[in-house]
Amino acid sequence: MDSNASTSVFNEGDRVSLSEDIDTVKLLQEGHGGWTPFMENFIGQVGIVQGLTNVDDVIVKFEELGNKLWRFNPKALTKIDKFNVGDAVRILDDTEKVKRYQVNHGGWISDMTSVLGKIGTIKIAFPDGDLLVSVSGKIFLFNPLCCTKVPQSMKVGEEDDATSSMMEMMEQFFNATPDFRSLLQSLHGIVDGSEGQDDQFLVGHTVKIIEDIQEVKKLQEGHGGWNDDMVSILGKTAKVKLVLPNGALLVSVSGKMCSLNPKCCRKVSHSVDDDDSDSGKFL
Repeated sequence: MDSNASTSVFNEGDRVSLSEDIDTVKLLQEGHGGWTPFMENFIGQVGIVQGLTNVDDVIVKFEELGNKLWRFNPKALTKIDKFNVGDAVRILDDTEKVKRYQVNHGGWISDMTSVLGKIGTIKIAFPDGDLLVSVSGKIFLFNPLCCTKVPQSMKVGEEDDATSSMMEMMEQFFNATPDFRSLLQSLHGIVDGSEGQDDQFLVGHTVKIIEDIQEVKKLQEGHGGWNDDMVSILGKTAKVKLVLPNGALLVSVSGKMCSLNPKCCRKVSHSVDDDDSDSGKFL
């Protein structure tokens, strides 16, 4: 056996969270990269493991907060479950934690209060880790830190994907897209690993939507269409959730989601603060 082989439980590509016990993390970071006050921003956010040092410290990037790499004592990190479509999950029952975790992950809306602590089913697992969850007859976009896997036997009263009620609920969520069923088919293909690509935009990028309403209406032809509710998102920043096979961008903006022609977007360097959202519904 190679004496230099890593014994770490972490691997490149793993999603991780930082302990919320700041005092303990400060102690753990001594001799392992140190501590800076900015690290408090990582609490409640999802990091991606980029690699390990020769002493098994973990190199992490928190994409919501820039491209800088951070070194952590592995004892300060927790590996996040890998979720798949169809998994049963329990929603965290701590209101304040969920509100905090939802920043940059779809935002918080009051309707979420009714599903805290309840069992739901994952409908879409986005490449950036966020989860579209059906729970108690509603659908929400959640930070994976808000969800814990439970046995499938614990699911109760969940609608089947093939039923009209589930399809209507999903269609309402994505009602900015006239051909919703084609979009849904594309989403399932992406979940299965065939994500589209774009030369300029990638999953996780922050973009600003142009403000010219007539230009957006014109550009949206064949890229998700136009919905009058979209007026409220013009000029705002958004987060790219998916690059669809037709080149359109599925973006989260102001607590909503819609499909946009990439020509409607300009890439920016800062992250989206979903706390400013006015609702959690999808356009």
